[in-house]
Amino acid sequence: MGRVLFGDGLLQVLPLSSIRWVVGHEMGHIYNRDSERIARIGAKLAKFERRALSTLVAGSAAMMYAGEVKIASMAQAYRESFGQILQHFYSGRLESIAGAAAVAAQMATAISVMIISGATAYLGIMTVKSVSKYVKNSSSRRMERKADKIAMMITGLDDSVNAINAIKQYVGQEPKEGFVRRLLNRTHPTLDKRVEYLRRAAGL
Repeated sequence: MGRVLFGDGLLQVLPLSSIRWVVGHEMGHIYNRDSERIARIGAKLAKFERRALSTLVAGSAAMMYAGEVKIASMAQAYRESFGQILQHFYSGRLESIAGAAAVAAQMATAISVMIISGATAYLGIMTVKSVSKYVKNSSSRRMERKADKIAMMITGLDDSVNAINAIKQYVGQEPKEGFVRRLLNRTHPTLDKRVEYLRRAAGL
């Protein structure tokens, strides 16, 4: 059984026809079982995040551990080569210098692998979370449009548009957002987009 709650401010500001549309919108959510649907989506996305993040962290940890082992072994070899340099520096045995340089290059490579693996893991984590957020919020926006359509079926297009415009005056100017931020963060379409959708749904 669904429950719809209204604040005093909304009831005092909106005309009765607009309140009727808002009630129709919320009843649309109840009819479509949107609370249950968004909870199921959230649970599936949480499971997806856990699996993806555990795979990323495990892979990154393995790469970083391999890098640490490589650095440890290279450091020992470097110390040995450096000792040879000190012993033979004045005798002209430059092969020890070349050997130390090769070891140093291998150490730099191992350090680079560790840095790259850490950066890759970070980017992977951010990507997984962004994908999860987009899927959940885009689903929420679709639910809002469907609830709007049900409310329009109850009240008609004119009352629907008037209600959205009244809400727009009540809440004030919506903040402007970039395309990517809007896709990731918005759980509701903008009020202007909702009017456009209703007009298209009505065949206008």
